[in-house]
Amino acid sequence: MAVPGRSASRPVQARPSPAITSSPAAPPVAPGRRRAGARVGRGLAATAKPGTDPWAIFNLNRETSDVELDEWGKRYIPGFLGVRARSQFNELYPPGRPMKPGTSAILNLDYGDYARGGTHWVGVRVAKDAPVLMYVDSFGLPPPRDVSIRGRLEGRGVLYPDVAYQRFDEVNCGPRALAALHYLASAKNDLEAFGQLGQR
Repeated sequence: MAVPGRSASRPVQARPSPAITSSPAAPPVAPGRRRAGARVGRGLAATAKPGTDPWAIFNLNRETSDVELDEWGKRYIPGFLGVRARSQFNELYPPGRPMKPGTSAILNLDYGDYARGGTHWVGVRVAKDAPVLMYVDSFGLPPPRDVSIRGRLEGRGVLYPDVAYQRFDEVNCGPRALAALHYLASAKNDLEAFGQLGQR
């Protein structure tokens, strides 16, 4: 897995995968498989058992659910608000209320309530010390128009790195969004750290 700021050609030391358990409401699901009718990014309530490597989520070579991303983000990213579909962005940052600096979220670009089963995870962060909304897409693509407009309506500039650090045949966009948001939240100056995202 490529990590922001690292070369994709440099090997990353592998860590053991966590033990996966299914939630009581769902039948057991093998890693990398989906239940019939399950939506990507929704309802695969797999969680790591206590005592396992918290960084193992970054070595999963499968699609990740909103539950997995939400649990990890709330545990390890200061100011993490949650995981939502793009159409639910206003639930995280309600119009008419200022966006709280130093907060982060993950969005699925599927518009509607996962109408197409979920498509691609991206990260959003409100800079701590500047009127900026930072958007992180591992494919290096610009933010959707509705996200840009929401930031600009509040007088925030909208920035995104235009360098891709994920190939289109990879399915680990969720962990990549988590890694970028963790990196930004851990930095002394998140805006300066944002300038280094995606650099090779």
